[in-house]
Amino acid sequence: MFGPGGVHDAAAVRRTIRAGGWTSHTSGLAPGYVQGNVVILPRVHAGDTMMNGFCSYSHRDRKYLDRLQVHLAQMEREGLIRSWCDRQIPAGEGIEPLIKAQLEQADLFLMLLSPDFIASPYCQGLEVKRAIERRAQGEAMVIPIILKPCDWKTTQLGDLTLKAAPDDGKPICKWRPQDEGWNNVVARIRLAISPRAPSPAHPAGSAPRCSRGSVRRSSPSG
Repeated sequence: MFGPGGVHDAAAVRRTIRAGGWTSHTSGLAPGYVQGNVVILPRVHAGDTMMNGFCSYSHRDRKYLDRLQVHLAQMEREGLIRSWCDRQIPAGEGIEPLIKAQLEQADLFLMLLSPDFIASPYCQGLEVKRAIERRAQGEAMVIPIILKPCDWKTTQLGDLTLKAAPDDGKPICKWRPQDEGWNNVVARIRLAISPRAPSPAHPAGSAPRCSRGSVRRSSPSG
């Protein structure tokens, strides 16, 4: 029984649950109140929101970026992902401030790997660095996409032992036709952002932290 004289009291229910004194179901413990169970997690791990994708690439690989965006069009139409790259910056706007803003908003980093990407101080020094930091904080996912044969496993991305796309690390440039390779990449992206996929912050077998048995007073209208 909660509350004085056996009267069920929502505040007492919350205090008891938080103190670990109640571990059973909470239905009916506080008549006149509506129970709400809340799970708090980063948007990247929520299955019902659109992912903000950041495409990091060398400008020498622009034609590959174009094909990636074509293949992502259906996922965008489904409301699963919104891809962004620096080519979307309007004329007259500051380039670096907008790129930095997108780096903070991204839920998914798509790294287009090639010798030119690895040689780019900007890609490695800013974009890759920030993507790795946000992944470590459980705020974003990182998917390496191999465009051309390159020594990417010795870079910062290689240190993470990330599984790259396409399958078996076969570079896009070696697929015939290349659209088969891109189709494989999109399949891997779909799998990665599926609500069932393990996340960096919550590996398989673990679960996000959630509150237990929170209650709210119901309004007269219900």
